[in-house]
Amino acid sequence: MLSIAQSQLAEALELSHISNEEELGHSILALLTTTREGSPRIPLSRIAHEIAQHDAASLIDPLDTLPLLSPCRDPGAREILLLMAECGSAKETMISVQEAIERLAVAHRTFDEDDDDKPDATQLSFPGQLDILIDLYTTCIPRIKLRRKTSSETIEPLLIDLEEVIRLSGSLASSEEGRSLISSVSRLVIRFGSWARSSDNQRDEIQKCDKLLESLLDCTLITHEHSIKASLAQRTLESLYPRLASRSSVPPDWEAGKEAVSGAINAYSSLGITTDSVITRPLPSRMMIYAHAAPNMTAPAHLAKLVHVIVSSIQANCALDEALTILLYGLAPLKVPRSHLSEEVIYPLFAVIPPLSSSHPDPLIRHQAFRILSALLASCPPVVRLQRLRELTVDENFPQMRVAAVGLVREAVLEGLSNPPHLFASPRFFDIFGPILFRPNPPDLLSDQRLSFESFQESSESARLVECLGTYYIILLRDTGNLTHMRHKDALNSVDLSLLTPLRVALDRWASNSEAAEGHGHHAFTLGSLQMSLERVDEAISQLRTI
Repeated sequence: MLSIAQSQLAEALELSHISNEEELGHSILALLTTTREGSPRIPLSRIAHEIAQHDAASLIDPLDTLPLLSPCRDPGAREILLLMAECGSAKETMISVQEAIERLAVAHRTFDEDDDDKPDATQLSFPGQLDILIDLYTTCIPRIKLRRKTSSETIEPLLIDLEEVIRLSGSLASSEEGRSLISSVSRLVIRFGSWARSSDNQRDEIQKCDKLLESLLDCTLITHEHSIKASLAQRTLESLYPRLASRSSVPPDWEAGKEAVSGAINAYSSLGITTDSVITRPLPSRMMIYAHAAPNMTAPAHLAKLVHVIVSSIQANCALDEALTILLYGLAPLKVPRSHLSEEVIYPLFAVIPPLSSSHPDPLIRHQAFRILSALLASCPPVVRLQRLRELTVDENFPQMRVAAVGLVREAVLEGLSNPPHLFASPRFFDIFGPILFRPNPPDLLSDQRLSFESFQESSESARLVECLGTYYIILLRDTGNLTHMRHKDALNSVDLSLLTPLRVALDRWASNSEAAEGHGHHAFTLGSLQMSLERVDEAISQLRTI
């Protein structure tokens, strides 16, 4: 016999000739099956509503219903499954979810990338299905009554399998799906941890559960770090260097990534893991939550403890946004002169930051890394800074860096002139950098009559010489005490002979060429930049000679 509520449910779902509870359950399953066949008699959302209204979740058989609805994109399918997990048989739901996760893993391993079949638009993706299954675990497992097994023995095999499938989902998830998985796992961790603590467990049993949950959270955060896209380093850069950001380059959806990580931070906190725990246990996942929670607390002294995990992240291109954020804060220009970093920080960072700022495909990341490189150099002892800048200005492997490094040299000289005595405001500067910056590379480049302007401007040397002329001009103007000795007659004559005169001759030759003077706009721009830079230097030298 049906109860009054069950009879009302059958009537609401237009099910006739139902005499008992078992028949009603089978009829509901048959009704759900029509959804998979693409011809639903009643919308899933309505079925979910009626089941909830009549407190009939116990009629849903998890073993049959979950395989039917978990791939379904219809939001009503999720509502029905969550009702099943919340009000139906917790144990049967757990078993069904475990089997579904195993099926996902098998499906992924047997997936044929060459298969021409188009994905079914009515079905969820691999990460989308996994997201629902995680929520079902979150809902049903805390309802299980422990008898023979402890909490950790109950969840350990489930979480081990779940970790495996989360790793498989990494390359398949969109940004939205990855963020959702981080949020779902965070909720699971908080709920499971609370369940373990409320189940009269001993301290060691709670610790076992926490360790399993921490491993799952670490796995999820690292696997889907590329989905976060909270633009943390760019937002930090714009905050610390507002003059470099005339307009923001932060994408509009960054807050969704921030929200996902905030959920993970709360989950770690529920396990007793604080955001600054990375200082004592430098793991990539700890570094990530630290970067999102308290990067402004990073002091240069902390970098010695974090440098290895930061370098590893940069080398693996994993959690790069977070690693750069910590460096931006840790090397932030809070005061000048700054305290010098130790060699155990300097040398590992120099192994990764210059290549990153030179060759990363994302221009925003290149810019972030370049600002870090500038701050890193400013935090080096003067002798080390000079050695590193010399290496950067002669490195043929990264021509873009050879150009940009001239600007870094200029920064060092200006700092030295403002804070004498200083190595970069001394005759040694010209001894070291004169042969590098104030002559073409190779030295006879501009004397070659066969060198066309097109070939010259397409090389990095044209941009480098513009930077070198700008640096020369600034030093001539700012070094009023002639600390670098670059105002000496011999130094002026040396630069004129090695750079200025050959450049004047080459520019006159190219300017007389109608193709360079009247042709491509980029050619004219480069030619004009060189001519203007040279004219400024000539004017500065002329004024010095009258003194």
